[in-house]
Amino acid sequence: MALRKILGLETEFGILHRGRGDTNPIAASSKLINAYVSTVGQVGSAGSLVTVRVGWDFVDETPSLDARGNLVHGSYAPEVETHLVNAVLTNGARYYVDHAHPELSAPECADALDVVLYDRAAELILQDSMAAVNATLPEGEEIVVYKNNSDRKGNSYGTHENYLMDRTVPFSSIVAHVTPHFITRQLYTGAGKVGSEAVGVRSSDVPFQITQRADFFEEEVGLETTLKRPIVNTRDEPHADAKKYRRLHVIVGDANLAQVATFLKVGTTAIVLCMIEDDALGAPRNFADPVRTLREVSYDLTLRKSHLLDDGTTITALEHQWELFRHASAYAERVDLVELVGSSAPLVLRRWEEILTGLESDPFGLAGQLDWVAKLRLFEAYRERNDLAWDDARLAAMDLQYHDIRPGRSLAAKVGLEALVDDDAARVATTEPPADTRAYFRGRCLQRWADRIIAANWDSMVFDVGGDPLRRVPMMEPTRGTAAHVGSLLDECATPAELLARLGTGRHEQQRRTHRHGGTDPEAAHGTAADRGRARRDTRGVGVGGEAQGRARRPARRDRRSARDQRRGVREELCPEGRPVGPRTAVSAALGSRRAPVLQSRPRPGTRLRGSRASVRVPVPGPDRLGGTSRHHPRDHRGGRPDRRRCRDGRRSARHGRSPHQSP
Repeated sequence: MALRKILGLETEFGILHRGRGDTNPIAASSKLINAYVSTVGQVGSAGSLVTVRVGWDFVDETPSLDARGNLVHGSYAPEVETHLVNAVLTNGARYYVDHAHPELSAPECADALDVVLYDRAAELILQDSMAAVNATLPEGEEIVVYKNNSDRKGNSYGTHENYLMDRTVPFSSIVAHVTPHFITRQLYTGAGKVGSEAVGVRSSDVPFQITQRADFFEEEVGLETTLKRPIVNTRDEPHADAKKYRRLHVIVGDANLAQVATFLKVGTTAIVLCMIEDDALGAPRNFADPVRTLREVSYDLTLRKSHLLDDGTTITALEHQWELFRHASAYAERVDLVELVGSSAPLVLRRWEEILTGLESDPFGLAGQLDWVAKLRLFEAYRERNDLAWDDARLAAMDLQYHDIRPGRSLAAKVGLEALVDDDAARVATTEPPADTRAYFRGRCLQRWADRIIAANWDSMVFDVGGDPLRRVPMMEPTRGTAAHVGSLLDECATPAELLARLGTGRHEQQRRTHRHGGTDPEAAHGTAADRGRARRDTRGVGVGGEAQGRARRPARRDRRSARDQRRGVREELCPEGRPVGPRTAVSAALGSRRAPVLQSRPRPGTRLRGSRASVRVPVPGPDRLGGTSRHHPRDHRGGRPDRRRCRDGRRSARHGRSPHQSP
């Protein structure tokens, strides 16, 4: 049975600092994000508005894990840069500097329409960020942000999608079925681009193409995101229970300003992945040369070009999308798609069919729904009116201006694109999290107790509840921690200490403290034999399945995290047999965790905690301890260089000649 799809978008934005000679995109991105975060009012533990930046917890950042098993020779994951600006927002999103660009990773969503909503909220956040930072710059300077994927100098930055999938589905099956979908869905997901940046391709041969990203892909399958980009990315970093789930990390999409394109990009892919999990697609359609076909589809404005399959037959991109749609329609009659991909599933199918029909009969009739069609119609009219060739610099300037997200300058805002979500709702979504995923727990806690949260990431949060230990609350189930699970509990709790006690960690902490001071015997501290028996029954171990490498490698992930936590002073509450103490607590029911790790004791002031992906400094106690200005932060404030990270095989990770302007 297919899993409920949890979805997310990560968008890197192009950035330009105008009016300054020696521009630095990293510095400009940092200023942009700092300006926004400093203006966001958050509620502190005392109920007053405070300005607190909650940093990102890098302890589980492992981009070098490869779904194919061992690290493939010559394949390198991007370096985790813990020293750059990184903040968690009250809507559950992550806002940070990724290499040389501002990136906003939207919160987890359970419906394609919610993805569109939070994608629009991201645009509003970037607009607010520009207004905030430009108010601080000298006269004549301005920072401008673009929602596109290419700087027209041979560098590309990404818009990535994320989909929760069943770990037991063989990765080879995912690759076989999803590759042709990624290649052919460009027909409605492309953002359009004037010319080509592919090596060996002249812009005169490709005056206009459907997508911005096709020029930059060189492999069919791979781990990298900046060099030798693959159509299917193999990063195996689920940000959830790794025994049950995988996260399909998709890097082949464009940054869309047309909301219908974003909606179909995410909605159709979620349905296709459900069909893969339920083996409902039959034999895959394998293109003979996937990378070449990816570009051919992007370059073919007639939508009629036939592409060679590995069995010697041919098919057009449009024909393949019709095949997938027919499979999806039949699949919807057998399963409850609303349960799998959200309440907008019927709308996804209806709009999918309408778009394919329009592409067949009158592509220009879709100018209000698809970015590439809107661009092409606009540029063709401008060319005819001014008698311009496609290589005229004015068309390239218009291409960039289409993606300018300043409301008064964006061409996309003036071509009549259809809106699926209301801007008032999107404005609310800039501060409020989705109610039906774990992002709700993350966002609500940040709204109420930002000054008591040391750090957060996708699958855990670290609280300072006062006293000695810091508490890490795991959130390994993306579908838990919702308003239905914890909404009333969060409303009832006045402090984070009360919240954690209600979640069930308080009893275990009291047992540990009592035993440490000799007040009881080990049996009381670790739970009774009956407790341990219930814990064993409630552990619900799930086999990895799939590839043999996955079965051998996955159990080690828990060992790696344990080792990291030990280095940072974190000790998980486990019974001597290595199983969770006592019966499953309320944490498991609400957040999907069976453990409640805590910091054993607070380190001495001025010392440094080291994790596998972080270097943080313990603040010296002072009058601002609860005010939020002295906090754990994932960087070394002494100004030293961050530690060079290493790949799993011990080699140093490096950018290997990556341009400072080039990012995933």
